[in-house]
Amino acid sequence: MPVEIPVKTLARYCNPFRNSPWGGSKITKQIVQSAISCGELAETSFDPQCRQGNQFDAKYHAQRVAYFAVHGWSDPISIDVGVPSLGCHVSWLVDDGNHRLAAALFLKKKTIAASVSGEVRYAFDLFGVDVSDPDLPTFI
Repeated sequence: MPVEIPVKTLARYCNPFRNSPWGGSKITKQIVQSAISCGELAETSFDPQCRQGNQFDAKYHAQRVAYFAVHGWSDPISIDVGVPSLGCHVSWLVDDGNHRLAAALFLKKKTIAASVSGEVRYAFDLFGVDVSDPDLPTFI
């Protein structure tokens, strides 16, 4: 079940403008603004024309973020916090939705809808939000 996660809090751990989740393709808010101003919006994911070797270039990622900034989105992002109590640590928490997170940061949104998996107590410690699913049993 999606919950609203504070964008600023999530950005402490995963900020696509600070550390690229896309390999070497670092983007900036200025590149995103330029893409918006020029009407260069990447509507679909993974346009083969934007590939450089095994990666997509920063321009493509900025255009994808620009698309979401202009048109919005309805799908929640996906976050996996791991299970640190069992030694399972995750280095980048967002496993789907980095372009949407970047758009939320660009737009200065307060929260973003997210489906969160992993250790519920740890997720609460990170985000201050109860991410437990009320339809599932809680094990202590």
